[in-house]
Amino acid sequence: MSYDVEVYGQRAMTARELVKTVKADRELTAKGDRATGGVGEVGWKCSGEHCFHVDGPMEVDPDEVPDEWRGNTPPTMFYSIQVPYLVDTSAGFSFEADPRQLSAALGFASRLADRLDGLVVDLQA
Repeated sequence: MSYDVEVYGQRAMTARELVKTVKADRELTAKGDRATGGVGEVGWKCSGEHCFHVDGPMEVDPDEVPDEWRGNTPPTMFYSIQVPYLVDTSAGFSFEADPRQLSAALGFASRLADRLDGLVVDLQA
């Protein structure tokens, strides 16, 4: 289970550009994957622990353009960002995203959207 955010844009970034976008937050680190053009796991720089995951770039089907998109030309690519939920079963069942991880992921999503002239879609909102 995860907190999911999508970023839509007109182009795909290179793996190197994605890593730079991640590392704009000095607390985060990631390695690019030239084969996929993505980064995959994003971690905390100091501890190396997992923070969130990035899938993409992926092509957007024309019928899957989010209602929030306001551009004249529909987006062609999107990225999916997942923040793992912390699950608590001690008193029933509850789950939530770690606030620090969520803040870092939403900050990355915002920077990514800015660089793509794109849009962040928070699937939990």
